[in-house]
Amino acid sequence: TASTVATNASRAAAGDCVGDCKNGEGALSFSDGSKYQGQFKNEKFNGKGNLLFANGDNYIGEFKDGTMDGAGVYKYANGDQYDGQMKDGKFNGYGTLLGSKGTKYVGWFVDGKFNGNGTFTTRQGRTYAGDFKDDLLNGKGVVKEKDGKLVYEGPFKDGQPVK
Repeated sequence: TASTVATNASRAAAGDCVGDCKNGEGALSFSDGSKYQGQFKNEKFNGKGNLLFANGDNYIGEFKDGTMDGAGVYKYANGDQYDGQMKDGKFNGYGTLLGSKGTKYVGWFVDGKFNGNGTFTTRQGRTYAGDFKDDLLNGKGVVKEKDGKLVYEGPFKDGQPVK
């Protein structure tokens, strides 16, 4: 499932800075091993930047007022990757989430969860396309096998077909 993204991006006041970490371009290193390189405004991450987390996660994209906000790519240390819109440090808007084990979701996110129209593909190639709410199919949807064979078409509630 899509998860919320930790927002420890507003720490520009603490750490070791090289460059202009107030209003300009700079690089900031933190005691936990996290590193940020990019644009600053009012001592916060603003504009384009690269944030490497201590756990190995990496975000390259846009920031606003110290938070991941705008277009970006978030790569998890485990190999999962999100490419799309961020708001308030979470997946919000249209994006693609690739799972390291072969899963894929393309569609709309709200607060880090699948919400709105999207398509989820399992590692075996089965697709679930339709309306999602809180990571589950809710509303009209279609399930197809990898070869395109229709499995189910109709309404869903909380991820289950309604018959």
